[in-house]
Amino acid sequence: LRDEARRGIIPRSASAVFDQVRATAAAARQLQQLGTSAAAATAAVFFFDISASYVEIYNERIRDLLADRGEETPPTLTIREDPRHGVFIEGSRMVACPDEFALLSALESGGRERRVAATGMNAQSSRSHSIFLVKIDQRTQSVQGVQGQGVQGQG
Repeated sequence: LRDEARRGIIPRSASAVFDQVRATAAAARQLQQLGTSAAAATAAVFFFDISASYVEIYNERIRDLLADRGEETPPTLTIREDPRHGVFIEGSRMVACPDEFALLSALESGGRERRVAATGMNAQSSRSHSIFLVKIDQRTQSVQGVQGQGVQGQG
């Protein structure tokens, strides 16, 4: 996951997300340094909360790959849809990912929990499908106070 030449789409996407978060924070700091100019009067600060979940689908059952092994986890998680939150997996654990390292650590630890077995073509073949969900919540705050809830996205 950390070898640049061999990184897949999820690690590359994680880098892009956190690069954008850093760029947005840097732009907000520049606006704040403008002081009392007209640009600063309309400046907004963006806050991002990034979290992830990781599940596998094996034999038509959904299993949480990030659940603490000591926790009691429902035998089968359920996919639900909500008008406000969209599609989600009820009961799956969302872990906070304040930086790229935390996001990639969640990917690695969940990957170790996946079911694998040897096949005639591959010694470490996955026997399941997996979903790694990254949730990005964005809030904005004006220089004078809170402007309201921002955009919520999942990908």
